[in-house]
Amino acid sequence: MESAIKKAGDIGSTISTWGKIVIGLFVFIVSIGTAWYQIQTNAADNVRQDNQFKEVMETMTREFDVMSQRSDKRYQRAMEEALELKEMDDKLWQKNREQDKVIIDLTKEIWYIKGKLDEQNRH
Repeated sequence: MESAIKKAGDIGSTISTWGKIVIGLFVFIVSIGTAWYQIQTNAADNVRQDNQFKEVMETMTREFDVMSQRSDKRYQRAMEEALELKEMDDKLWQKNREQDKVIIDLTKEIWYIKGKLDEQNRH
């Protein structure tokens, strides 16, 4: 009977050992599967984030291009307006010079006439 108990104990011990090995293998496989799944998920997220980053960069580049074109157009408009204003200023300056000359000529003429009148009044 002792041999039967010893044999049953050996079988129980073997079953316990193999059970622990099977459970350990199961935990090991589940851990590896979980790690592999996490790596694959992270890789997919990284690819998705890379694509999103590329899209954001393309959008920003387009926006900067549009803004620079708008800025260039504003600069060109401002330069055109400045040139128009300069032309107008030159025309007004020329007209002002002509009017100054007319005023000086009229002033001379008035003084000439006034001088003639003064001469006539003295005699």
